[in-house]
Amino acid sequence: MSFRVFARRAIAATACAGVGAAAYPFVSAPFPRALNEESNASPRERLVVLGSGWGAVALLKNIDPTLYDVSVVSPRNFFLNTPLLPGVTVGTVEARSLIEPVRALLPGKPGDASFFEAAAVAVDPVARTVRCKDESEITAANPEFTLPYDRLVVAVGAPPNTFGTPGVRQHAKFLKEVDDAIDIRRKLADLFETASLPGVPEEEQRKMLSVLVVGGGPTGVEFAAELHDFLREDVPRLYPALRDKISITVVQSADHILNTYDERISKYAEEKFARDGIRILTNRRVTDVAQSHASVTCKKTKKKEKIPFGVCVWSTGLGTTPLVTSIASAAGQPKRRALSVDKYLQIRGLAPRGSAYALGDCADVKSKAAAGGELLDEADELFKRADVDKNGAVDRDEFVNILKTLEKSYPQIATLTKGAADGALR
Repeated sequence: MSFRVFARRAIAATACAGVGAAAYPFVSAPFPRALNEESNASPRERLVVLGSGWGAVALLKNIDPTLYDVSVVSPRNFFLNTPLLPGVTVGTVEARSLIEPVRALLPGKPGDASFFEAAAVAVDPVARTVRCKDESEITAANPEFTLPYDRLVVAVGAPPNTFGTPGVRQHAKFLKEVDDAIDIRRKLADLFETASLPGVPEEEQRKMLSVLVVGGGPTGVEFAAELHDFLREDVPRLYPALRDKISITVVQSADHILNTYDERISKYAEEKFARDGIRILTNRRVTDVAQSHASVTCKKTKKKEKIPFGVCVWSTGLGTTPLVTSIASAAGQPKRRALSVDKYLQIRGLAPRGSAYALGDCADVKSKAAAGGELLDEADELFKRADVDKNGAVDRDEFVNILKTLEKSYPQIATLTKGAADGALR
């Protein structure tokens, strides 16, 4: 990959860190004060942030440390610039350049905020406490502790989703953490060196140097692109005898790769991969992953095939953590991948309102449950605005008036108000 391409990706990823806060409504203004009467003894409310990813860092960069006593809990003590992880797998980017210590990102002066390298294992919304556990290699005699909070922000992210496919965790590689990228890099280097040894049959070399990417989303596509750049620019110089024995296959369950993006982007990526010799298999589902091959089934024809690989990178979407599942259960939410939140990112169902928020990959503002919740929120707000005389009912005139106030935002409503003027609305 040329320096210009790398610089463009790096600048884009860095820009994301700068604008990330804008994606989260509640960080643009301070939380309302006086949530907990018991906290009035302290000049600052206790804010506990779970996680150290993009959402958590966006909050930390914008929070006012004079208003909140901030505590951050995360099993890793650094922020990771995840968009550039694929570059680590082929040596384009060094892993150390993608991480930033969380302690350096804490708001305020030294001592104003705290960081705890531990995993949050349970939340008690009634007592407003978080039970945490140190899961690192070195632990104290009692690795568990409890943190009280006035406000809680859940930003723990989401693990890879295997969809229960047999063999994935045993034989495939993920690309979510910096250790994953380093592990893939080590595996690729070992495969190239082994294939370069004297006496290795060509058929075996081709199997070793077959890379299978499961998932045609942003991570899978970016990894395939980075790997292709490595094969085109570095392999001919480092491993000239292997340059024509390498293959990349991308398996996607949908009709197109990058199917959540604009169709033009998806089409361009597919055409570019075709020119680069990257094989794309769409409408395929991986049903099993063995040590050196994956079983793939075509969703339309039901035809099955086995695809050999030297390394398999699994990037099929997001799963859920036990912590998120337990919080959703406590909030009375249906079993889903992420926590349902309202437009202010408050976790639905947890009382009192405004005590707990969720953001990032562990939060869902677009699920059916969340959409239904948003509709109820809007309906309740509109009813209160329409009920001018506060008698608990909306008569015809009040209904027409509220419709007229909405015309600027929703011009199509004008047909209803016109009907009311003509007497068509009864």
